[in-house]
Amino acid sequence: MKDVICAIDKGESREDESRDCTVRALANAGLMDYDDAHELLAYHGRPSRRGAHFHTMFPAYAEAGFTKVKAFGTTKASRYVRAKFGHMIEDCEKGITLENFCKKYNKGRYIVVYSGHALAVVNGQIIDKFANPANKRVVLAFSKHPYRDWE
Repeated sequence: MKDVICAIDKGESREDESRDCTVRALANAGLMDYDDAHELLAYHGRPSRRGAHFHTMFPAYAEAGFTKVKAFGTTKASRYVRAKFGHMIEDCEKGITLENFCKKYNKGRYIVVYSGHALAVVNGQIIDKFANPANKRVVLAFSKHPYRDWE
């Protein structure tokens, strides 16, 4: 069995929604009401009960104050993000697993994106509806904190 990281809390959620990980991540990391996060992502192009694309996440998260963005690794998703949104990414770092991200960035609030999923990491702990594979490769992380907090 693969190692998983269990969430410390399910956080903000809504029963009538699905494929809403980007909304939940924003609500939980940004200390927002779920409906406000839902409305913000909808404004930037996320349809209800549908996943969000990078071109939706970047402006919505920035409007919510998550202006510090770091890319990780050289996976296909990471290369795509760097090519399309490089002007919005502050820094690139070598690849990192979700487990190691939680250990390394154990202070602050982050929205972490890996292939097909987004979640909140608060003080090194995951807030999400589900357990997540510890070995997943992080593609992006958004933070409200000044750049020095990445170090």
